[in-house]
Amino acid sequence: MNKLAEETFGQSSHFWYDGLQLYKEGTYAKELQLSEPLKTILLQVKADFHRKEATEYFWYIYGNEQTQDALHEKVRPNIMIRYQSGEFFVRMNIADADFALSLERVLDFETELREQLKKAIF
Repeated sequence: MNKLAEETFGQSSHFWYDGLQLYKEGTYAKELQLSEPLKTILLQVKADFHRKEATEYFWYIYGNEQTQDALHEKVRPNIMIRYQSGEFFVRMNIADADFALSLERVLDFETELREQLKKAIF
């Protein structure tokens, strides 16, 4: 992953990254593969978290590839993480094909990342 930017607004720290490898070739289309990205994200968030003394943190992590949706528009999947008041919130934004092919994996990934972040940080 490449760091795009880092900014602080009061007690809020924000980190932007791109280049996260999220896809592998699948039977019908590119498919999300999320085990390696989970490890990469955990290491980066842990490093960022312990370098700062903010009360609120945000990470915006963009995949390195775009896919095309049914409207023929480009979609770049991204993962957003927020830490506030001792809790992590994780959201992954995906294209329609990813929703159809990988929704369960995405939901499991969000839960697993949230749980692993809690263990890694505390």
